[in-house]
Amino acid sequence: MLYDVHQSGGQKKVALRQSDLADLLHVRRAGVSTAAAALRAAGAVRLHRGGIEVADVATLASASGLTPP
Repeated sequence: MLYDVHQSGGQKKVALRQSDLADLLHVRRAGVSTAAAALRAAGAVRLHRGGIEVADVATLASASGLTPP
């Protein structure tokens, strides 16, 4: 979803709390937190209070199982 938002609008930061993202995806917040931490450790995203910023599009795409741009 983060990759799709970035590709469609070119926005690097998504103003969405992890709990809101969990609600949108119909998953538990703990799962979003675990995935976000893994993406942060890989350098794909930066986590901010109330938002997630795409730090490296190619790494995010690769981690998502997509072909990097």
